[in-house]
Amino acid sequence: MNSRRIFRCVAFCALSGSALAVPNAPNPTATATPQAVPHLTLSARDREVVEVGRKDLGRALSLIESQYADREQASAKGMLLTELGKLDLRYIAEIPKLLAVPARQSLVLSPILSTWTMKDAGAIFHYAEGLPESAFNRELQSNLAIRLARNGNFDMAKSLVEKMPASPHRTATVRNVVGNYHPGTRDATIEWVLTFQEPERNEALLSLGSRFNEVGDISGLCLVAPHLPAESQEKLLLELGEKTAENGWTALEKTAANPRLIPQWSHLVVVGGLLSLPAGDLPPAMEVALKFEEQSLRERATSYFVHRRFVDDRHATIQWVMSAPADLRTLAFEAIIRDWYRVDGEGVDAWVGTLEDPDHDMALKILRRTQQRFGPSMPAPARK
Repeated sequence: MNSRRIFRCVAFCALSGSALAVPNAPNPTATATPQAVPHLTLSARDREVVEVGRKDLGRALSLIESQYADREQASAKGMLLTELGKLDLRYIAEIPKLLAVPARQSLVLSPILSTWTMKDAGAIFHYAEGLPESAFNRELQSNLAIRLARNGNFDMAKSLVEKMPASPHRTATVRNVVGNYHPGTRDATIEWVLTFQEPERNEALLSLGSRFNEVGDISGLCLVAPHLPAESQEKLLLELGEKTAENGWTALEKTAANPRLIPQWSHLVVVGGLLSLPAGDLPPAMEVALKFEEQSLRERATSYFVHRRFVDDRHATIQWVMSAPADLRTLAFEAIIRDWYRVDGEGVDAWVGTLEDPDHDMALKILRRTQQRFGPSMPAPARK
């Protein structure tokens, strides 16, 4: 997608009349096309301060000190810098000087970056890439890279990231940048991520995969999954199933049948769906899961199913557990006893007492282990 260049740059306006006037900006310099201050969001007092600040920042700050209560002054300075920063990039450098709290700095910076990314991405990119090292500038570059990626300015976002030194901060930025890719830059983003080294590569691929799950891009998911270790593949496919199942069994079944998914991935989608399917759709999904050959998936499905079903229909869950396949029977008992004990220790104790051997002996051992692991159970809520 072509970069949007809605507004063109004009020369910086002169700032004079105070020792606190904004210093000369590094090249290239730019300002947004002059616009009226958005009066709808500002009080008359705020508008006066902004208009003064466009000519003399020091005088505007003096007005804030004289016209605003002490508790209002930090917010007023933030308002002033936000409005001025939307017009002139040089004001960004004043943010860390006038606002000490990082959270407030971020609140001021965010709308400035948003405005410039939309109006003149090139100007804000060139400004950011020439900044010296500092905590504030690192955050600026990271936040800008994310916004550029989201808006389709892939090359700019990529350039900012690649200039960052290896660090947890860079890795976090990479995750957010690739997770906010623009649809028109999907393939370029995948190619870029595949050039990373571990562990950054794995985290970036997971972030991409999660985004593909969010938007239902199975073809994209299938492009990144083969490059991930088995554990990460499993995570993404279970996540896809959980997301899809929010729309019911029909949607989950359709997704699992997608020809791009190899059988093992398709099975993981079904199992993941057990985490979020509507209660009435759980039985047909579990019936399908029981046909899988992979024992680990059958076991995971059993744990998920019993946990979800128990909340909705305790009696039906008991019936299912009592008739569970032999290779899943112990696991099914463990699942129901664990969940039941957490909400009603006396109730599960009484149920175990009604069982006959060998079920009674097995269930009693599981209950004792559960008691040791979780401690005293909460009493069952009193019935009204």
